[in-house]
Amino acid sequence: MKTTLLKIMCLALALVMVLGVAGCKSTANTNGDDSFSEDAGDFDIGGNTDSSGGDVSLNDDTSDASSGNTSKATVANADSLTFNQLVAQMPSSLRGTTVYMYNWNPVKDYGADSVVTKFEKLTGIKVKWEAGGYDDYDQKIAAKINAGDSPDIIRFRDVNVHRMYLCQDIKSATGFDFSGAIWDQKVNKQYVVKNKLYGVNLKDTLFNQPYVMIYRKSMIDKYKFEDPYELWKSGKWTWDNFINILKSTKDSTFNGDPWRTSMGIDYFYFTGKNIIKFDGNKYTNDLMSKDLSTAMKKICDYRKSGYTTSAMRMPKDFENGSVLFQTFNAIATRRTNTSAKIVQSKADGDLYCVPIPTIKGAENVQLFSELEAYGVPKGAKNPSAVYYFLRYLLDEANYDANTFFCNKQAYEVYKASMAKSTYFVPGDSALLDVVSTGGNLAGISDFARNGNDFAQFDSKRNELNPTYDLAVKKANEVLAKMK
Repeated sequence: MKTTLLKIMCLALALVMVLGVAGCKSTANTNGDDSFSEDAGDFDIGGNTDSSGGDVSLNDDTSDASSGNTSKATVANADSLTFNQLVAQMPSSLRGTTVYMYNWNPVKDYGADSVVTKFEKLTGIKVKWEAGGYDDYDQKIAAKINAGDSPDIIRFRDVNVHRMYLCQDIKSATGFDFSGAIWDQKVNKQYVVKNKLYGVNLKDTLFNQPYVMIYRKSMIDKYKFEDPYELWKSGKWTWDNFINILKSTKDSTFNGDPWRTSMGIDYFYFTGKNIIKFDGNKYTNDLMSKDLSTAMKKICDYRKSGYTTSAMRMPKDFENGSVLFQTFNAIATRRTNTSAKIVQSKADGDLYCVPIPTIKGAENVQLFSELEAYGVPKGAKNPSAVYYFLRYLLDEANYDANTFFCNKQAYEVYKASMAKSTYFVPGDSALLDVVSTGGNLAGISDFARNGNDFAQFDSKRNELNPTYDLAVKKANEVLAKMK
């Protein structure tokens, strides 16, 4: 029996009501434009920012088959061709069709208005770009699929099985292989589930979100702290030297927050580890691991020493000089992005960034807030055009890299971050959001932020372990549906 959209909405509402008794959502700073609210676009603050809002349901007869004829759209050796060569071999049947992108950012935040226009002129393929809500993104996609209005392209931010369940193997859907050197295989391999590829990104692209440390250069100069950028350029930007700067703030006249984290347990994620692990075929709960315990000891010590704070990231605090460092994604340094709300220091050339400090044993790990990738939902009507559009939209050559970021220094750091050999993106929040209304990793992030004693950590994670077990159970149930 088909599941109607009304039934989906009712089930989701019921789930929210049932889970509501389990605990209230963590309180975040919501002082108008000063805060990152839960619809703050690309910025993960460790809460329900990318909530799937419970299980997503598809009509029983929804299949992976797309209505497009991919056999006529495939071009031999496409990855080795320039875009002009590719278009020259593009089937004429694609001209006059429309490719439908569904994203939570409008095209202007990509700075891609003119790029899309040029793509339309070059190919004759029209682009429909729709910006949907961040919080209920998966529900809206499921509703579109069920209503027969599936997009051709959606965006991923991490390996979220609940979102991948809505999609199909992109190779089968489009008829293209995506195995060439032009595609970022470090991204692609993250989105392989049961030997099928669900998300891709181009290798040479400006559209990804590695975490960096941002700071205002004028603040470093004013208080005579060691300049992180100079330390990085001289090969001395290590975790120990970063902590030494945080320590030195206590002996200076600086009276703000030395470091505002993104997720509370940033240090743990910097080392390339998830609490909920995924091997491509199965999810497992690692909440009780020694690795997490070791990292949490350091995190609690940093909080007690006053290096970190309970406060979350607020642009106004950063702009007015009451925060020295913030863990941020590189999107904050893009000129065109508006959701960061860091404006003045960007305009003044005062916004600087450096990669995450080098941690012993994790020297080659690059943490992402969002590992941007693009997939094809079930029921896509024009998957044949997807390859062509992604090739053009994501190509760095179609943008002015020197003006894409706020300064050349930020571009340099972005490129260095993307050159790391190991990409890592935490998937814990997206999986927990299906079963918990607690936010902030169901309470782990709040434990770190609020200055709790490490001796209480075992008790806290014993309390939360059933929630993590349930998140893993739900994720593996969805995996079982994916053939």
